[in-house]
Amino acid sequence: MPALPFRRRRRVDACGTGTIYSFTIARRPAGPAFKADTPYVVAVIDLDEGVRMMTNIVTDDVEAVRIDQRVTVQYDDVTDEVTLPKFRLL
Repeated sequence: MPALPFRRRRRVDACGTGTIYSFTIARRPAGPAFKADTPYVVAVIDLDEGVRMMTNIVTDDVEAVRIDQRVTVQYDDVTDEVTLPKFRLL
């Protein structure tokens, strides 16, 4: 198997908006911790600054999610120490 090309990671200050590049609907939990969230959307977002990131789309209607939809960041305080950037539809 050929090695994957090295890609530099970089920090980008972002305004928190973008467009859905790709997504999938998880109908089975990835583990016990995700059971209450099923079904949920895992997506790749094209941020307006030109970078992509993988995240979740926060929505009550997973069937309403579409490629090229505009989204905005919504922070999820998972614990007192951990906050995750998730996105919601605009």
